[in-house]
Amino acid sequence: MDPRFEILATRPDHEIDLAEGALLIAAQAYPGLVIEEWMARLDDLGARAAERMPVGADWSTKLSILNRFLFREEGYCGSEAETFDPRDSFLNEVLTRKSGIPISLSLVFMEVGRRAGLNIQGFSFPGHFLVKMEVPGGEVVIDPYNGGIPLTVEQLEARLADIFPEPPRPELADCLMTAGNKAILARLLRNLKTWYLHQSDWMRALNALDMMLLLEPGSMEELRERGEVYWQLECFRAAHADLERFLLHAPDTDEMGELREKVMVLQKLKGNLH
Repeated sequence: MDPRFEILATRPDHEIDLAEGALLIAAQAYPGLVIEEWMARLDDLGARAAERMPVGADWSTKLSILNRFLFREEGYCGSEAETFDPRDSFLNEVLTRKSGIPISLSLVFMEVGRRAGLNIQGFSFPGHFLVKMEVPGGEVVIDPYNGGIPLTVEQLEARLADIFPEPPRPELADCLMTAGNKAILARLLRNLKTWYLHQSDWMRALNALDMMLLLEPGSMEELRERGEVYWQLECFRAAHADLERFLLHAPDTDEMGELREKVMVLQKLKGNLH
């Protein structure tokens, strides 16, 4: 793992540079990646967007200008890939190909918008990452994956109803809570981790899980998955440590029986190592 990411993950959430964190994630797949060059590209996009903002323009005008700049002039759009493409999660690739998934396009939207003077925050709406912008009297919700369109309360409620057709469903207000920088980076990594596990790419999955646990040390699900990955890699001591710790904190359910048996096997395997 890049030691720069380890340093970044120890910072307070508000001191974390989201773009830097996303690029350090990408650097795991692109070892020669020069972070500063890609940060400069974001700075350039932000400066060019800012140049288009009239002095004294209202929020609606500024949003329209940002949308026109990113989605028409620059040509950014939602990925149309039918299957998950890990390139859509790497910020350098999104900036090069001008295509991404909801969270990576939202990241570009936030970073360019902030550099242009707009206060934009991300949040993990169920099923589809979104952003919101502070406006007089409240905030407006925006969907960068679909061209930066503003969403009404009714549209958001309809999306929730599609995802949760049967009650109970979460309250809309709870789904609009701002995501911290660590949570956003962890969600980006979660997409990659899921792909690596699906591909049985254990080393890349391990790296993604290590990074996630640096950001969210209390994430028990990732701890369990890392233990399972260590098992696949025949790193039995590490697997035993993670799975035993998981069992100490996990609720006592029927499905834990199989995991306890695995921990007992690992205890024996660990004892045979010299």
